[in-house]
Amino acid sequence: MGSTDRSSPATDRAPANIGLAADDDLGYNRAMRTLHMRKNYHERLLRGHLWGWRNDFPPDELRACTPGEAVRVESRDGEFVGVGFANPASFIAFRLFHRRDEEPGEDHLRRRLVQALAWRRQVRAGDAVCRLVFGESDGLPGLVVDRYGPVLVMSQSVRGLEPWTEFLADELAQALAPETIILKNTNLLRRLEGLPLATRVLRGRWDGPVTVDYDGVSVPVDCRDGRKTGLFLDHRENRRLLGRMLRGGERVLDLFSHCGLWSLTLLRAGAAGAVAVDNDPAAVAAGETAAAVNGWTDRLTFVTADVRDFLTTGTLADNDVVVLDPPAFAKKKRYLKNALATYREYNTLALRRVRAGGLLATSSCSSFVRPDMLQKLVQDAALDLGRTLQWVAQGAQALDHPVLPAMPETHYLKCMVYRVLD
Repeated sequence: MGSTDRSSPATDRAPANIGLAADDDLGYNRAMRTLHMRKNYHERLLRGHLWGWRNDFPPDELRACTPGEAVRVESRDGEFVGVGFANPASFIAFRLFHRRDEEPGEDHLRRRLVQALAWRRQVRAGDAVCRLVFGESDGLPGLVVDRYGPVLVMSQSVRGLEPWTEFLADELAQALAPETIILKNTNLLRRLEGLPLATRVLRGRWDGPVTVDYDGVSVPVDCRDGRKTGLFLDHRENRRLLGRMLRGGERVLDLFSHCGLWSLTLLRAGAAGAVAVDNDPAAVAAGETAAAVNGWTDRLTFVTADVRDFLTTGTLADNDVVVLDPPAFAKKKRYLKNALATYREYNTLALRRVRAGGLLATSSCSSFVRPDMLQKLVQDAALDLGRTLQWVAQGAQALDHPVLPAMPETHYLKCMVYRVLD
């Protein structure tokens, strides 16, 4: 994956066994190995979930699989469940691709990609920035594709789709005609799949940050060397929602700001000024560049600091709007208890900075933190401070980050907006 040479279709576009499948007398595909799920674990997949855990399968069957191999899955009694990709090295040992007894191929991938792009044309028509593909939610396990004007950024974290990288890049190039496609395989989930980390330009060339229009704000984006694919796009509707609540002239405190996208969009919506706090000097530098590009250096101040330290020792006056957008403190379920305590601490500190009549927009990007959990810890924080809240809005991840109802892992982002009465 580290090479910049484009592989030929004959050697590298598809797994070696594509095209070898043939149904035998028993009605199933002999070219694919069959795994059997233990106990009644297959029922979870029949209800719509897409992952099989390592303990769901007999160890000897799973160990026989090559990482990334396309396999059939059946219940222990032989009921067909679906076809997907196995990886005995990963805790997520099976990722369901489809429920037909057919080996994954180009036509299947192309159809999924066409469906994904059709939804973005529907909800992001005319937008220069959007998420084009959102992994399992679009039926393309582990694949993320974001658009920043003329640049597409691909990220792949599942071994089973790794051989299809060039094919998918070709399909995207044909459908969207971008100037540049960057493969940014830096997601640490790749290590769990036994995959290397790498970044390379697949198509075109990269000459440095590209400036894009994001809801009326000019934002320089470093698609190659910035965090994730360049920006955090999943709060788009939440930013718009909060912007509609402004009367004009508000002072904003933006915590865990990254490059200040909340601040920038709220200034565009009428806020008078903002202070953005983040501990990443590179993100702060990018935000300062964005403020200068928009002519807002006198309205947007960035502070490079630990947010907890800032809230504990800072001397800023009360704010009309406080945005609290922390990282995922509960990346694994066993961390949930400690994570909820941390979220509560930050919300308590943040609520101290909101004036009476002001707004708190708080969020969690951990799938293990349910909306009711976030509501409870915010209410507990308010009670600790003797403050009264009105819950005025609830948001989720953006429209270009769709959710599978049967797969809570795809519903990771929660955003709550409260009005502080006293």
